[in-house]
Amino acid sequence: MPAISGPSDYLERAVLDMLFPPPTGGTSYTVPTTAYIALYLNGTVNEDGTLPSGVSEVSSSGTGYTRLAITMTGSNSVWSAAQTDTSGETTKSNNQDLSFQEATASWGTIVGWAIWRTQTGGSSTDLLFGGTLRNPVTINANDTFRFRQGSLVISAR
Repeated sequence: MPAISGPSDYLERAVLDMLFPPPTGGTSYTVPTTAYIALYLNGTVNEDGTLPSGVSEVSSSGTGYTRLAITMTGSNSVWSAAQTDTSGETTKSNNQDLSFQEATASWGTIVGWAIWRTQTGGSSTDLLFGGTLRNPVTINANDTFRFRQGSLVISAR
């Protein structure tokens, strides 16, 4: 299973089944009001929600790390409207800074991220999207990791 770089396997099935409903069965999906951004060391999560060898979520034990809650719907949604550029790529991005809590101990070097429907853990049907950072970021005690407005880009490729 490859590391995620876009929508999860579950989300891909759900969108296709929503747009082109099968006569029976299919994958259903309801947009969560709140989702959670997770941060990863040494890569990112697989498309099926499992972790590749050597990849781990930042430790929450004594470090101040928790997944960041984000509003997914309504007037407080953290997302911009979808845009298509001249090359035909359609994207969405965060319309505000998304800041995690200040680190109380080193988190390590953040390489990947994922958006989950769960505040902790999660299964293949809880993973929505993910990817890797263009420039990994080392977070030490007293640092704050943030996605600046417009920097968390979701692509519909």
